[in-house]
Amino acid sequence: ARHTFGTMSLSAGIPIESIAKMMGHASISSTQVYAQVTDNKISEDMDRLIAKYKAKDKNTGNADVEAATDTKTIPLVVKPNDRKEETA
Repeated sequence: ARHTFGTMSLSAGIPIESIAKMMGHASISSTQVYAQVTDNKISEDMDRLIAKYKAKDKNTGNADVEAATDTKTIPLVVKPNDRKEETA
């Protein structure tokens, strides 16, 4: 239930700081265990970002914006290891 609440809240656009408070966490890192970013959320956020860049530079013909918002490229998603091992 905690994972579902955290993930659904994050997907609904609620800031992780607010979710942390709702879940009673003192640290956002605790909340990140429960609130996972879904591929759908990443896609929606990227679409919003692209729309903002395109609207801002609509009349400037800025090539950098066109390159940065090229939807033909595949984004690289790097996930940190959940468990870190220490070497002695």
